[in-house]
Amino acid sequence: MKCNLPGAPSLVDAHFAGSISPARERDLRTHLPGCDSCRDYYDRQLLLSSLDPQALSMQDRLGVGLGLSPAKQRTPRTAPIAMALCAAAALLLAVVPLRSRHADDFVARGSSSTTLEPRLLIYRIEPGQLPHTLGKAMRGADELAFAYANPGSYEKLLIFAVDEHRHIYWYHPEWSSQADDPHAISIASGAEVREIPAAVSHAFDGSDLTLFAVFCNEDLTVRRVEQMIERSKSLDDPLPLKNGVVKKFHVAVEK
Repeated sequence: MKCNLPGAPSLVDAHFAGSISPARERDLRTHLPGCDSCRDYYDRQLLLSSLDPQALSMQDRLGVGLGLSPAKQRTPRTAPIAMALCAAAALLLAVVPLRSRHADDFVARGSSSTTLEPRLLIYRIEPGQLPHTLGKAMRGADELAFAYANPGSYEKLLIFAVDEHRHIYWYHPEWSSQADDPHAISIASGAEVREIPAAVSHAFDGSDLTLFAVFCNEDLTVRRVEQMIERSKSLDDPLPLKNGVVKKFHVAVEK
């Protein structure tokens, strides 16, 4: 797919430099899920950031992008430094799976210690506040942002929430039109933590949410997954997946 956002790579650079404006951050978040080339470029920058001890943290980058923190002034990486970091990245990836500096932060409850088990990392972004880890409760107006680790090399991921009334709220893939039937998003394999570059909020009807993260190799669609939920007797029942892992997290929604 051809990139249709002028200057998209420079927006990615500005995001990681902490110099992006909130309006352009929104443009970037909206664009990335549908553009493979820009997502690849974003992932390369994320890898370089994980190797750079002076790089901004995820919290700082999100804070700048949301207009909650002042833009940072950083000296751009020179080509020799970037080349050295790329070489170091290649060496690290050849020897041992790279782990993010923040891999042990923001790990949602219920994650497994099994080596090949995927993990979901969840950030709660409260209006007017810096991002922080999702705990046992959130406010209805909060945005949620996600990252994942995929050492088991699953190919697809779906993230959604179900309230006590069986109403379903989609995070990834985005589902904004009833005429569509979006497919699960493609994810990268590896033990390193990768961000999903979007933050989403919903108008919840209920007050008790179960968040689902479905890691799988099936090309599932949102309608197929909703049929699974509708046919289940309980939200604690396993979903009928051919090859996949489901992570569940229970969260109270405060009005």
